[in-house]
Amino acid sequence: CCGKNIYISSNGIAEARSEIVSKQTLEDEEEHEEEVLTAHDLVDFSPVYRCLHIYSVLGDAETFENYYRKQRRKQARLVLQPQSNMHETVEDYRRYFSQIVGFFVVEDHILHATQGLITRAYTDELWNMALSKIIAVLRTHSSYCTDPDLVLELKNLIV
Repeated sequence: CCGKNIYISSNGIAEARSEIVSKQTLEDEEEHEEEVLTAHDLVDFSPVYRCLHIYSVLGDAETFENYYRKQRRKQARLVLQPQSNMHETVEDYRRYFSQIVGFFVVEDHILHATQGLITRAYTDELWNMALSKIIAVLRTHSSYCTDPDLVLELKNLIV
């Protein structure tokens, strides 16, 4: 009665607990049980692993490494290309940044999951190329921004 539950504690004593507390506790436990998704959970890397394995078995891993790096550099350039009207909404900037982050999450996973397919130096080189492009894009597109509220939202997004 009265919104109380009776339960037996670990020491065998019957205790009352309010339903509100128990519901809140269950909600808190459910939040903590949510899975944290990794790049491996969201992206199927098996074609990359398979190709790397095949080229390695054939004794020609270097050819695949060069091909992979060349293709990913092209993909990085595509990801770094902004939409022409990106300056109109903060959501467009958010999408732009999300694509860039996604690209580098994949590269970080490949860096740590494979041996030699890419190197830290290669990743740093890609990042430096991306950084200069991102800065140029932000300068260009933010200069078209005439709405002070949008400029403030953009600042908060970046910071």
